[in-house]
Amino acid sequence: MKFRKIFAIALCALALTACSDDDDKDITFGRTEGEYYGGFTINQGNQGNNIPGSITNIDYEIGEAYQNAFRTANKRVLGDTPQSALIFGDKMYIAVYMSNTIEIVNKTTLKSEKTITLTGTGTQPRYMAGKGNYVYVSMFDGYVSRIDTRTLEIDKTIKVGPNPDEIAIAGDYLYVTNSDGMNYLNGYADGFSVSKINLSTFTEEKKITVGMNPTKAVSNGSDVFVICMGDYSAQNPATLMRINTADDSVESLFGATLMTISGNNLYTVNAPATWGSLELTAPTYSVYSITSKKKTDLKLENIIQPIAIGVEPKSGHIFISSYSVENGWSDPCMVNEYTASGSFLKSYNAGIGASCLVF
Repeated sequence: MKFRKIFAIALCALALTACSDDDDKDITFGRTEGEYYGGFTINQGNQGNNIPGSITNIDYEIGEAYQNAFRTANKRVLGDTPQSALIFGDKMYIAVYMSNTIEIVNKTTLKSEKTITLTGTGTQPRYMAGKGNYVYVSMFDGYVSRIDTRTLEIDKTIKVGPNPDEIAIAGDYLYVTNSDGMNYLNGYADGFSVSKINLSTFTEEKKITVGMNPTKAVSNGSDVFVICMGDYSAQNPATLMRINTADDSVESLFGATLMTISGNNLYTVNAPATWGSLELTAPTYSVYSITSKKKTDLKLENIIQPIAIGVEPKSGHIFISSYSVENGWSDPCMVNEYTASGSFLKSYNAGIGASCLVF
């Protein structure tokens, strides 16, 4: 079984969005007026149809989803291409890629507490991780910045590799994927490394050699997993790799294009796309036990084209965002909820380009 898909799937995370208003009505709160419960999808929007980025609140305890949550709380749109979000402490940090801003909001009300506008060195924010008094942000222009959560200011920026993407913290180190994603015409020539940054000194100690085009990274605090997306060809497919933090050795595991981690379980999606082709092989899903090194297939139903995966930490339920129709770049997405074993529970509406799930 195959689904038709535009070959530009590899670049969908870079699609620009506009920041004018759309015609959707603001949300109606299901519980307490002005407060949000449950999880959130960060929706990138779509430039061609003049649709801004947005946030959907999924209150899974009562089974409802509410659109335009940021706009409701702040009476303005979020900006161009929100890329990711991190809930850390009592705040949510949102990387708004093409607007060159980092929105810092109250995690309960979503009211903005500060907008950091990025200029000069360290721009185009992508992904974030937090530890202690700091939130770390990868910047697509080749840097990582550090936000002091006490002052909500960037206090230091350091250079890493080209086009850094997802980041993860294990122990006292930050691991940064250097994708070299904008150099795809030259085979991602400098996109074969992960920067290892000492958090105590906030300096890069070394670059760890991995596969081609590393873009995704997760950690459970001790193990680091990286997905190297390859060049979207059958010859260089996306591959999941594990970095042994004891000696920085690298082990290739199996094919994967999306992942999330919960404790000692790594949940993966493999939806390989071939560059230049209109075909996408039907996705497969699995859970990998970090302790036993055993991979178990999951049979997740009612998914068309997966975009992001997350696990709710209390229940262990799996959430996957997906396009609601084939090649539905301009259509609202859906988010499916499953039990930890993969049984389908419920589907929720989300915004356009629901590329990130946070709880």
